[in-house]
Amino acid sequence: YWQKMPAKSKSRGRGRGRGGNQGGPSQEAPGFPQQQQQQQQQQPQQQPPQQQPPQQPQQQQRQQQPQQPPQQQQPQQPPQQQQRQQQPQQPPQQQQPQQQRQQQPQQPPQQQQPQQPPQQQQRQQQPQQQRQQQPQQPPQQQQRQQQPQQQKKQQAWRQQPQQPPPSRPEAETSQIEREVSELSLEVEGATGTVEGAAALPAKEFLPVTVSAVSDQRRRQLPSRPDRGGTKGRKIALYANHFNFKFSDDLRVFMYDFEIQDCNKRTQNVRQKGKTFELRRTECEAVMRAFMRQFFPQINPYRYIYDGRRVAYFLDKLPGVSSESTFKKRVLLPKDSGEGENEYSVLVVESRTPTRHFGDISTYLTTEMGTADIPIDAIRVVDVLLKATFIEKSMVPIGSRALFFERSVPLGQREGDLPWVMHQGLFASLRPQWSVRLNVDNTQVACYPSKNLADLLYEIGKSKRWRDDVWNRELSDRDRIILGKLVKMCRVEASHYKTKEGHNFTRKHTIFDLKRSPAASTITLDDGSQLTVQQYFKKQYGRDLKYPYMPCAKVSSNRNTLLPVELCTMMPYQKPPDKEGEIVSAIIRKAAVPAEQRKAEIEDRLKRLDLNRSGYLAEFKVNIDVRMLQLWGRVLGSPAIGYAKNQSVKLDRGPGKWDARNAVFFEAGQVQRWAFVNLDDRVRNDMPFFNMLTQQAGQNGIPLREDNCKYVKEGRPNHDLIDRMFREFQKDKIEFAMFVVNAFDKESYKTIKSLGDLKYGIITQAVLSKNVEGPRAPSPQTVGNILLKINGKLGGINWRLDQLARDLNAEGRAIVKEPMIVFGADVTHPAPTGDNSIRKSIAAVVASMDVNFTRYSAEFREQVSRKGTETNAVKEVIDDMKGAVKALLLKFYKRNGFKPTSIMFYRDGVSEGQFTEVLRHEVAAIQQACTEMATGNEYEPRITFIIVGKRHHTRLFPASRQDAVGKSGNCPAGTVVDTDIVHKREFNFYLLSHEGIQGTSKPSLYHVLWDDNKWSSDDLQLFTYYLCHVYMRCTRSVSIPSPVYYAHLCAFRARTWQGEDSSPDASSVSSRQSAATDPASLRLEKIEPAYSRDDSMFFL
Repeated sequence: YWQKMPAKSKSRGRGRGRGGNQGGPSQEAPGFPQQQQQQQQQQPQQQPPQQQPPQQPQQQQRQQQPQQPPQQQQPQQPPQQQQRQQQPQQPPQQQQPQQQRQQQPQQPPQQQQPQQPPQQQQRQQQPQQQRQQQPQQPPQQQQRQQQPQQQKKQQAWRQQPQQPPPSRPEAETSQIEREVSELSLEVEGATGTVEGAAALPAKEFLPVTVSAVSDQRRRQLPSRPDRGGTKGRKIALYANHFNFKFSDDLRVFMYDFEIQDCNKRTQNVRQKGKTFELRRTECEAVMRAFMRQFFPQINPYRYIYDGRRVAYFLDKLPGVSSESTFKKRVLLPKDSGEGENEYSVLVVESRTPTRHFGDISTYLTTEMGTADIPIDAIRVVDVLLKATFIEKSMVPIGSRALFFERSVPLGQREGDLPWVMHQGLFASLRPQWSVRLNVDNTQVACYPSKNLADLLYEIGKSKRWRDDVWNRELSDRDRIILGKLVKMCRVEASHYKTKEGHNFTRKHTIFDLKRSPAASTITLDDGSQLTVQQYFKKQYGRDLKYPYMPCAKVSSNRNTLLPVELCTMMPYQKPPDKEGEIVSAIIRKAAVPAEQRKAEIEDRLKRLDLNRSGYLAEFKVNIDVRMLQLWGRVLGSPAIGYAKNQSVKLDRGPGKWDARNAVFFEAGQVQRWAFVNLDDRVRNDMPFFNMLTQQAGQNGIPLREDNCKYVKEGRPNHDLIDRMFREFQKDKIEFAMFVVNAFDKESYKTIKSLGDLKYGIITQAVLSKNVEGPRAPSPQTVGNILLKINGKLGGINWRLDQLARDLNAEGRAIVKEPMIVFGADVTHPAPTGDNSIRKSIAAVVASMDVNFTRYSAEFREQVSRKGTETNAVKEVIDDMKGAVKALLLKFYKRNGFKPTSIMFYRDGVSEGQFTEVLRHEVAAIQQACTEMATGNEYEPRITFIIVGKRHHTRLFPASRQDAVGKSGNCPAGTVVDTDIVHKREFNFYLLSHEGIQGTSKPSLYHVLWDDNKWSSDDLQLFTYYLCHVYMRCTRSVSIPSPVYYAHLCAFRARTWQGEDSSPDASSVSSRQSAATDPASLRLEKIEPAYSRDDSMFFL
């Protein structure tokens, strides 16, 4: 049986432990090796009851289980009867169970012990008769005999040897592997089934189920354990939050609107069972006409409309109620000016018609857990802000961002993508510490409003197409590429004529680019044939200049074709960004220093002059145009430990250090490796090879010429690479480095899929420009590549001295016992037509050592990309229990004992998904721990934290003396846990990295579950330290390393599914794109083929 870990917190129990964070981090928790030794030394010394301090759970268990002779065995009796019979035999110093004390009020006062936690009572209530039935050497006695050996394992966890730990004895290793085999799980599909689950011993407690957590309300998240952190030096800051004042007694009335198009075309679509939803702009036009026609007495500034189904009024609509409907017809002129479009408008008062702004103030002033988040009132404010910005001539693109009409080219040189960039503002109400408005600069890339033929020509130019490609019919490949870019875009065509001969404009949606160009022949309704070019000349008098350009299909159910040169792209439409090119271009274009960004936000708010808006005046709202001033703190940086007791301080400033003269803490090992050049344009790769082997040797990595197989192939394909891997496998090659061209994405996908899944050979891809070029090879680039290689080969680049000694800057313990740190993320497929085949991927990683530097990963396919109740993307990890249990088993197999504390950092979850993630994922983690118990309870303390980057909060240093870097950002380690965070819940902002360009974004951490009872200081410091163990760079990163690793794993699995990936500057980073072979997207099981368990192959 596994050791019953002594360091167990009984604060969680089963289905409890959410809000009890009063006090510091569990310093009183039992279970440190030193404390265990003290308990064993004190065990024989029995003290009088009135002087006996509260005992630890295991000490009580040892005292209550003396060895009994076999002849004393008696028939088993009910627990209460056994207790009554055994009472005279109990020694006076032995503690009595709580239930027995309640049954015997006549017990002398000096024998009454303080009330103990329920789980301690449960163990104390085990009947003496049952203990007498145990064999002469019960399991409990065996456990006590094994305690010194288990204590040595835990002490080894904390001692941090400078060299790799020695291997365990063969007998002990065999026992561990046997126990792991008994608890091994085999995942089938995405739900996971436990092999041999029926053979597990019965538990003395009920496992936590999903319903146990689901009863907890969203408002009962753990409260802040203190008044905020105090460690670190103070720093004066600005935050882009603005005071938002409103009237608490303001009352609005909510009405539901249903607008339908009554024309014949729409009715025919509905009769076929298809849905037909009007566009937002069309709904808003109908709404304005409806109010002018039927309620002209209502001031247009006294109501706001969300553009879909809901409108809010300051006055009740006469004649409209929840019991009676108000249905009218509205007419709008057609685009041609001939005739009118008819719409039906149905108005019904909402079932809960009244919304009060005072609900927001009530939520902020009431105690925790007694008031729900006023979602309805916040939604009214969001609609109000949107109407206000539109009044100021801003254009809505997306949900909460509005943009100025003026645009600038996104590309900076000829041949770049022809998109344009609109700048605007994001605004959202944040009822946290107080009611404030979060306002931030934002940018969006859009199609330029120009002739569609010119746009397609510029797109082809950006893809290096020759000009003569338009002098003939496009190939299917090129036509499909262009069709995906413009599909579902809105265009205008102005060649139409009325009966009187007047031109008018009609709007269309592009559904595809057809193979037939304007030079192709068509058959008319009367049976005559002519080319598209002849038809438009005859019908509309238009001469077509590009007869070989494709035609746009502008009808979903009819073969209606329009030459692209007659179409004009409508403005404010976003192009797809499957490969991240647009995001990269926006970052380069919009990245400005922190001081400039702050000035731009304040200047735009002042120029908009929102307080003079008619909407804000009627709704009694005032917005302060000055940024919020607040105090933050800068946490101390850890010392970085390398080999030979070398410690590197962050003397270059917080968040970065110089490791040029340092040697890896533990070098990865490899017997044979291969160097493969797949780019025939790289003719001289030996300088790079020599620099790589030289630097590797300096760090102890055996990448030498004598154990290397060199291969050069200029035109790679899937079969050729597969043959290479087969040869590598025969030659027992463990690691292969590939030189690939930046545009050869197929080879990269093939390398990673074959190496990871089929052959189990570790791979590293390197861009050819970093091997041979004007600045290649670069020692810095080679050093960065070796950081990844060492981790892939099982090495450790560095460790944190503070965590290695379990000490923080003040010499007080942060990590006091065996702990495992998890990171989890979910990645979703690109929005293409293959989504019915391709699934979302969940990745979970966990630390395997005391340094929190070595991680193992588990991959899971999600059962469904969409949620069952809504159409939103599903973020909950389906098989969280299976992934967590598998990683716990790996931890035990590697270390010989189970962790007593779990830290879980979860990425990719929005505030609206907190409840769902808490109900399912935290319960799944608890169930995984329940199934890990073999004979003894296993209840590690769990802390579950959401890591958020999808927010618009920015921090700016108030003094230039505190600004760092070229962009003048806040220093790494800046933390804020007042003013802009939740007033009662446990969350904080942490800027853990130094931004290279633009304004740095802090990460938002929100604690959803906390059995470890962290204090603000210790949790913030521990989280900050985890941002320094990311193996790919000698800098701290913006999120904890396990979360970053989970992100890398999820995108590596996306590569296995067949999506395109692209190398980054030094090696490789994944990009989302669509795959062309659906057969390659079907994954029955995601399990890498590596035989060595120390490889972080996903780096």
